[in-house]
Amino acid sequence: MLSALPKKNVEVSLIPMHKFLLNTFTILALLLLTAPLALAQYTDELEEPPVAAIIPGTETPEIKECPGTTAYIYREYTVVIERSQAFYGNNHLIFKPSKKGTDPCKLSPQNTYIKILAGELGGSNTFAGIYDDLVFLDQWTGYDRKRLVIFNLTKKNIVHFDWFLDPRITDGVLTYNRSLKASRSTKKKIPCPEAEGWKEEGLSVKYIEGMTVNLETMDKRHDSNFSCTAVAPIKNAKRSMYGGS
Repeated sequence: MLSALPKKNVEVSLIPMHKFLLNTFTILALLLLTAPLALAQYTDELEEPPVAAIIPGTETPEIKECPGTTAYIYREYTVVIERSQAFYGNNHLIFKPSKKGTDPCKLSPQNTYIKILAGELGGSNTFAGIYDDLVFLDQWTGYDRKRLVIFNLTKKNIVHFDWFLDPRITDGVLTYNRSLKASRSTKKKIPCPEAEGWKEEGLSVKYIEGMTVNLETMDKRHDSNFSCTAVAPIKNAKRSMYGGS
């Protein structure tokens, strides 16, 4: 589970239990239900996920390479990323240093503000940036069905998740293409005459809908702009990478 490690005079639980249940139970349940869909296809051609795939429009960090880790330094937070030794993907150690100029290579894991481990939500956890008090994680970077998870670092809870493509932030609004399930009704609703040709070329066809999220209010809007696009074929982690058989 998501956790925060003990630190003197710091709240160690991610959020109070009753708020956790109210705010994240539905989201976590949906993540658990959708994870098997994402892991439906596997390949032995497994590639390490990138450490970061920063969403355009997020804050610009200072980046420092440390022994075995990479640090992204922001005004208020420092994100230290390490390869997981237990699961496929990355661990994120998020710090809230009390002093500016603190060397991220010398930060102790015991002082972590929030720790997010690879595999906790069924994904590889590639860092996608920080905007104000929001941290963005790309669960499936490099594959054709990517899942965005947004955490509120102040409230310490999940505030948004969705399957997505082509994200960007402009004037406090996140815009992206929401990846839809390629059901019969979806294909009927979104004509895609290029689909067969793309498949013959070895590409995967994605049916998408435009989405916007106001990052201050977290209000979401479907813009009813439906289309299709071609992307690289599925290349997912093996089930065993996430503790399955």
